[in-house]
Amino acid sequence: MNAQVQQKFPQEQKFSGDKAYVGEPGIKTPKKKPKNRDLTESEKLKNKEISSKIIFVEHIIRLIKIFRVVQERFRLK
Repeated sequence: MNAQVQQKFPQEQKFSGDKAYVGEPGIKTPKKKPKNRDLTESEKLKNKEISSKIIFVEHIIRLIKIFRVVQERFRLK
């Protein structure tokens, strides 16, 4: 998320993001698997919870993009 946009929200506002946002302040991301061990069951459950929220939003964005394409005028040049 753009830092300027994020500053417009209150500090208490938390966001969920995928692994591209690891280390960003205020964004909850899935836990990465360490090199020498597996994730614990609780870490896996938290990752699943975060991922289910993220995928819902990504599906909505996909639908918006599809409808935007349908609305645009078809041009042949």
